[in-house]
Amino acid sequence: MHKLLDPDVKQDVSCLTIVGIGGLGKTTLAQLVYNDPRITENFPLRLWTCVADQDIKGLDVEDTVRKILHSATRKKRDHLSMDNLQSELRKELAGKKYFLVLDDVWNEDRYQWLKLMDFLRDGLKGSWVLVTTRSSITATIVGGEMHELKGLSDDDSWLLFEKTAFDEDHEQTTRVELDQIGREIVKRCANVPLAIKVV
Repeated sequence: MHKLLDPDVKQDVSCLTIVGIGGLGKTTLAQLVYNDPRITENFPLRLWTCVADQDIKGLDVEDTVRKILHSATRKKRDHLSMDNLQSELRKELAGKKYFLVLDDVWNEDRYQWLKLMDFLRDGLKGSWVLVTTRSSITATIVGGEMHELKGLSDDDSWLLFEKTAFDEDHEQTTRVELDQIGREIVKRCANVPLAIKVV
């Protein structure tokens, strides 16, 4: 959080990537940051765009710009050409310090990422783009700071499972019998919080 609020940031637009396998909580962490009062206070323009439904090989820049504009204005821009989309986005970002979340990005095409970033350069110095992704290739292409999420520890995984699976009134004798089965289930969930909660 400190980096996002640093007044001495050198770049106009900086990038931060949260990377990790599905179910670790990348989107949840991004939501916590996005909704943090310090972010709300320091970034007059906050935007959230889910990029999930795009091709794994390349970023659809036009579709992403359309989604960013929709996040900024709540207006659909389906009829606009790419040139008009670019112009509209630049107007929305001009002179504003913004915080943009691009959630669930799959992109292995550096050129497409650079093309998108070119459209995002019109914000004030100190603007940030936070990207969540499962792909380390995407994280490398995005550049900037990278935060890799790992699974829970074995102990934390067990505590989460206990809290989710057993109610407090469960009889202790039955509980002992279920512990062994529960620990096997937790092991198969590979310390992924979402998998543990769903089971």
